Amino acid sequence: MNIKIKFICVMLLAIASCNTDDTLPEPQPLVKSAEKADVFVERGILNIKDESEFWKLVELNSKKTYYELKNWQDSLGFESFFSVYESIFSKYEKIVEGKNPIEELEQFRNEYKDFVIMATGTYDGLPDYSIKPAIDMLYASVANANGLVKIGGKLIDAKSISRLKSVDSCYKSTSTRRMWIDINRFTNGNIANAYVTHQKKVLFAWVSYKTQYFWELENPPLGYWYTYEDVSSGYTIVMPVGGTVYLRMWNRGVGEENSCTFIN
Repeated sequence: MNIKIKFICVMLLAIASCNTDDTLPEPQPLVKSAEKADVFVERGILNIKDESEFWKLVELNSKKTYYELKNWQDSLGFESFFSVYESIFSKYEKIVEGKNPIEELEQFRNEYKDFVIMATGTYDGLPDYSIKPAIDMLYASVANANGLVKIGGKLIDAKSISRLKSVDSCYKSTSTRRMWIDINRFTNGNIANAYVTHQKKVLFAWVSYKTQYFWELENPPLGYWYTYEDVSSGYTIVMPVGGTVYLRMWNRGVGEENSCTFIN
């Protein structure tokens, strides 16, 4: 009798198991796979559909604030050269403000030679320890820490991408500050891109520093426009477009009286 009961229980469990298997939902196909996306990350490298999408993304990212850019990167699980350089620049600032800057800057030069280019020689009787990124910051948000990006399936070293040709440039200086501005235009012909580099004199050398830019645009809009926060030397800013006749630019170092003026 016990054997019959056990047999019936086993059969009931088997039937219940079959019914459960039959009701399991079938896996649904992905609506859009990573391989078909216009932009996706693979092995730490940003893959971009084609050259047209690449330039769209470059211009779009140039208009984002630091936090908007960080959120975009985090959503993709991507670490860009931009983020790496910002971190390195923060270390550079701490060294400049430290107790043994010359010795530590020489160590910094060797440690980060793949990421930054440090000036050599002297200026105005002082050593020049200013730095700039190893790749153009215009492409820093789409290249990984090693400067690599894939465009149309082809692996590209961002160091080899030629920069937009400068239409105008300006150099201004005071006894303690230096500033360069290169203005570039995208295909629409309006003033679109400003590449700024600035340095300051400290007790022991000339060094790069962060500052706030001030812009005056004539048409449109009227008045002043400036960045939300301090940004690194060599940072690229995409300017407002659409009928700008002229713009003036200065920073806290050189002052408004030493502004650069550009005519469109």
